[in-house]
Amino acid sequence: MSRKHTIQPFTLIKTNLETKILKKYYEDLRESKTYLFLSEITNMPGHCMIFDMKTERILGPYHVENFRICTEEEV
Repeated sequence: MSRKHTIQPFTLIKTNLETKILKKYYEDLRESKTYLFLSEITNMPGHCMIFDMKTERILGPYHVENFRICTEEEV
């Protein structure tokens, strides 16, 4: 099975969800925050765990497609 959305472990990421969706469904995520992508969950394809470096909490499981890799300017 091929995946269209792949993020390598230990990559800096941001959410790509709209603000109103974040506020309604994802109270732990913020648009402005940078997270560390830990890994896709092996027995839950398409889901991942992330690390919030500010609060030092591991968050998840989230859908991988809800995140994008940070640009060089955002790092």
